[in-house]
Amino acid sequence: MPDTLGLHVGKFLLALGSLLRDARISRKKTQEQLAREAQIDRSYVSMIERGLADPRIDIPIRMADALGVSASGIFREAELQATGAATRGPASGPSKTAKTGSPAR
Repeated sequence: MPDTLGLHVGKFLLALGSLLRDARISRKKTQEQLAREAQIDRSYVSMIERGLADPRIDIPIRMADALGVSASGIFREAELQATGAATRGPASGPSKTAKTGSPAR
């Protein structure tokens, strides 16, 4: 039997890291600045952004706070991306679903 939970967690961590990285870059912050503001090591920021770390829940919350984004929005969007339900980028609002039909004129 395949380890679907492990696969889902891995996808979630990749999405979470990508969303945090996108938020950091859009705010023109370096990993060093984010690390200092979130009170974590810069190398740990790098590992989280690349999906190589499984951080305690408080770490991405502190990162989101330091970036001025909604931690719940980041987690929600990461979950949607991990399940293939998301169609947008960083947590700046509710996820958008793909539109079908003719383009608006």
